Amino acid sequence: MKSTYTYFVIAASVLIAAACAPTKNTALTRNYHNVVSRYNIFFNGNEAFKQGMNRAEKEFQEPFNDILPVFFFTQPSAMANVQGEMDRAITKSTKLIKKHSITARPKQTKAPSTDKEREFYYRREYNNWIDDAYLLLGKALFMKQNYFEAQKNFLFLTAEYRNNPEVRYTATLWLAHTKVAMQQYDDAKDVLDKVADSKDFPEHLRSEFFAIYADIFIRMGKYEEAITYMQLAIDYTTNKKTLVRYHYILAQLYKEMDINEKAVEQFAAVLSLNPNYEFAFNARISQATAFEGGRGSSATTIAALKKLLKDKKNADFKDQIYFALANVYIAENDEENALTFYKKSVETSAANKQQKAMSLLAIGNIYYNQRNYLAAQPFYDSAMMVLPQEYRNYATVQAKSNKLNVLARYHSMAHTEDSLQRMAKMTEKERNNYIDNIIRRLNEEDRQKQEQQLLETQNALMYGQQDLANSMQNGQAGKWYFYNETAVRLGRTEFKQRWGDRTLEDNWRRSARGSTFAAIPDETTDASGDEKTNEQTVAKVTDTRTRQYYLQNLPLTDSAMALSTRRLEDGLFNKGMTYMNLIGDNTMAIATLEEYVKRFPNSTYTPIALYYLYKLYEKEQNFAKADSYKAQVIKQYPHTNYAKALSNPDFQKDIKAQEKQLEKLYADAYKAYTRGDYATVLQLSKDQQQKFPDAYLTPQFQFLRAMSEGRLAGIPTLQAQLTDFVKQYPKAENTPLAKSLLNYIAQNDSTQIAYLMNAHIARTSQTTTASARTETPQEEEKEVFITPTPPPFYYVLAVKADLVDINQVKFNAINYNLDYFTNFDFDIQTKSLSSKINLLVISPFESLNQAMNYFDLVNYNQEIFTGIEKVFTSHFIISAQNYQALVQSRDVDAYLKFFKEHYSR
Repeated sequence: MKSTYTYFVIAASVLIAAACAPTKNTALTRNYHNVVSRYNIFFNGNEAFKQGMNRAEKEFQEPFNDILPVFFFTQPSAMANVQGEMDRAITKSTKLIKKHSITARPKQTKAPSTDKEREFYYRREYNNWIDDAYLLLGKALFMKQNYFEAQKNFLFLTAEYRNNPEVRYTATLWLAHTKVAMQQYDDAKDVLDKVADSKDFPEHLRSEFFAIYADIFIRMGKYEEAITYMQLAIDYTTNKKTLVRYHYILAQLYKEMDINEKAVEQFAAVLSLNPNYEFAFNARISQATAFEGGRGSSATTIAALKKLLKDKKNADFKDQIYFALANVYIAENDEENALTFYKKSVETSAANKQQKAMSLLAIGNIYYNQRNYLAAQPFYDSAMMVLPQEYRNYATVQAKSNKLNVLARYHSMAHTEDSLQRMAKMTEKERNNYIDNIIRRLNEEDRQKQEQQLLETQNALMYGQQDLANSMQNGQAGKWYFYNETAVRLGRTEFKQRWGDRTLEDNWRRSARGSTFAAIPDETTDASGDEKTNEQTVAKVTDTRTRQYYLQNLPLTDSAMALSTRRLEDGLFNKGMTYMNLIGDNTMAIATLEEYVKRFPNSTYTPIALYYLYKLYEKEQNFAKADSYKAQVIKQYPHTNYAKALSNPDFQKDIKAQEKQLEKLYADAYKAYTRGDYATVLQLSKDQQQKFPDAYLTPQFQFLRAMSEGRLAGIPTLQAQLTDFVKQYPKAENTPLAKSLLNYIAQNDSTQIAYLMNAHIARTSQTTTASARTETPQEEEKEVFITPTPPPFYYVLAVKADLVDINQVKFNAINYNLDYFTNFDFDIQTKSLSSKINLLVISPFESLNQAMNYFDLVNYNQEIFTGIEKVFTSHFIISAQNYQALVQSRDVDAYLKFFKEHYSR
């Protein structure tokens, strides 16, 4: 009997489901799909979405030291841990749309006659929950940061439901949210502007409408406009929690604009709403520090903040109070006390990572402004490890941190080698005493640190036991552990003592995880990473309390000392160049480069250093010093381009003219070789030797000469000429081909010899040379390039596509930057400008001076042109704005003319 009933129920369900297929549109099918959609699929998807949002909001750490986000869910970090809930919401909403959408028209016994009947008959969708499903899908996609797909959903809703104000305008607001998240602020504003005057705009959406405007203007840094819209949002807000946030943001905006009186009023408005303790606490601190000259004093504020420190309820907020105290001292220009309290803030910061980051940045800023860059670097570096990417000045802080890291790297390189050399020059007894003193100091520091930790633990235990006793008297002893603040605080103290300050993540117990950056092997490390000494693998000593640790790297042999000196030179020179190019501190650059030329008067970099000392002193308007360095360059390095540039005002023009003559000469020789006119090649090669004996194209001329003489005189002559060529130019572009030919000559393989020589002809015979070009009348050029232009600037190397391998150029550029600009983090891209021209683009340079220095160094050191025909290239500096104009015009010659007129020096 029971079995029969079960079969009946199953059969009935199948029949109902079949009768209610979405391809049918009857009262039964509509009711069925609406009920299933509402109480099953949509309900479950919407519940998952709400659970995810509630959990994300609960876990979100408000960045009180920055302007709060108008909407917490627009912060990617806030939604990072609720992706599972969003996936479920997406799955359910997608299922609802696919399986329960009813688009078939209902059967009619007669044509619809009334407006209501016509409206019903011509509907596009008969399931009332499809619009809700699309909206849920769009919002869940937004929370997963899939903004492109979310945008498509919201655009569909605004078009499909334009006659439904609730759906249309809700989707419009979410479309604006999506545009903001994609940093398309003007587009987001346009979305809102289009519906701003709509008479059917729902009243309950006005608060969010104005808040999105405020969000846009805050992100754009337009705080005055943001204040106007935030006030309007407050006027339409009824939700208490949202009202607290909006008043707090409005107060922050007033404080940002130094309208402290109104800021104080808004913080008072926050407190009047009886917010949660975290908001109330931060409002009190901010209110205390937003004092006006006539309304309070720093002494009053400091007293108020120190009173907050004594309140046990604020034990977990000490880092913020110390930070506020430091800010008061900064306002009073008392950097010493400010540093003290910023450092206390860092020491007491545990869970609040953003507060720790802000305190670290504040310390770094003080040292940076004091021009103590090496002291600032570790604080910036530490701040970047915990600073959230949503922080509005993240990119600026990151750029400054990167520059300081470059400076610290070169300083460390020079300082380390300098110290090692000093120790190497000591007697053994002096050296051992020196090392022993270092070890004693380290042991003493450890002892003091352990004593301090013990004292802190004892204080925490005493404090905790008193609190525990009070808790037991108040009947709280039986509470769950995490409800007991004292127990939690004691546990946190014990945890930090044992494990340190750990991020909540997988494998948090590991004391040493892989560094973000791969270790850079030094010259003693082989390709496999094994360090070699006398061909035996020796394990590095890592214990800093042993003599061997300090002795293992000492340059005690002539070869080791030479290598150490090279590192010292590189470090000191690049440190000076970093001060000049990245930090922009001319005084420090001058001091470092002067130390360099004093210590290394005969180094490879010395003429470059002297040249830039001339440029730096000229910029500082110390013309006597500038002239002194100018004279040194001209007298000591008369054959360098730097000396020629300083002694001859027309040097650049002369160089360009000579290069043009040389390039035309080579182009003619190249063309003569490809047509088999070997006598002309020999004559042009002779002309080159007489007119341009040390030119960069000499190896190319010599190779053409060797091949031509071989063609005219036979294989023995070819062999002799190629042998001389390989010895004289072991790294030239054509050396591999010369070696291959010599190998086949030794094997007497005439077939391969002929093949290689013909292959060379085939490879070069399709060239178009400068001499072959015919000049055509040009129309008057339009001004497509402008000056001055703002940074960034790019270095561009333009090459003829059919004559130069752009991949070889990119390879050269990567190696060049690794050798000379290791930590500058340049981006290297290639682009096809046209069928004839390819571009290599190196970016970004943050100033024109920095870019031109790079350009000058490329001119001085020709390594970037290794293995390519420079005659078929040109290079220049260009602004980002002019680069876009170049891409559109595709006229490299026009820009080169512009570059020579405005930038060449």
